[in-house]
Amino acid sequence: PGPSQRNHADLMSDESSILHLYRRLVRLRRRSPALSLGSFDLMALPEGLLGYRRTSGDERWSVIINFTDRTIDVGVDQGWPWSATRVEVSSDRTGEGAPFAGRVGADQAVVIRH
Repeated sequence: PGPSQRNHADLMSDESSILHLYRRLVRLRRRSPALSLGSFDLMALPEGLLGYRRTSGDERWSVIINFTDRTIDVGVDQGWPWSATRVEVSSDRTGEGAPFAGRVGADQAVVIRH
C-alpha cells in the first residue's frame, strides 16, 4: 500500500493498526520488570511457533509468535499451567483479557501473564 493508505492519520484512527499494537506493547513493557529486565528462556514449541518466557521475582510472562498461516495448538505447558493465565496483548486483539486457550492463530502473537 502507498502513502494514501499507510499514513500516520490512518494508523492513528485504526485501533487495529501496527501503531496501536506497538504502543500497547511498549506500555506493557514499561510497566513490567520481567518484560524489560527479567530472565529470558526459550520455550520448546511446535514447528512454526517461537516462544519465550520472561521472569522477575514472582512476575512471569510467556510470549508466543505464530509464523505460519494456520492456527497451532501450543500443547500442555509443563511448567506454568495455561489455566491460570491471562492474555494481556494479542496482535489481532483476539482473546485479550481472557485466559490463554492454548492455541495461537495464524500470524498471531500473544503476550501471556502467568
